[in-house]
Formats: sequence, C-alpha cells, structure tokens
Amino acid sequence: MCGNSFAIILVLFILLAIIGYGLWGYNY
Repeated sequence: MCGNSFAIILVLFILLAIIGYGLWGYNY
C-alpha cells in the first residue's frame, strides 16, 4: 500500500514536471 502510494506520487510528480517544462518552453 505504501509502495503503491509512492509510485502514484512519483508518476504525478513526473507528469507535473513534464507539463511545467512544456508550458515554460511554450511561453519562451
């Protein structure tokens, strides 16, 4: 359960990083 939660948080963090990087690149 704890490992599964960590995996979900890790995936969400990676998605947020990719989206944030895309928006940053799109603005500049």
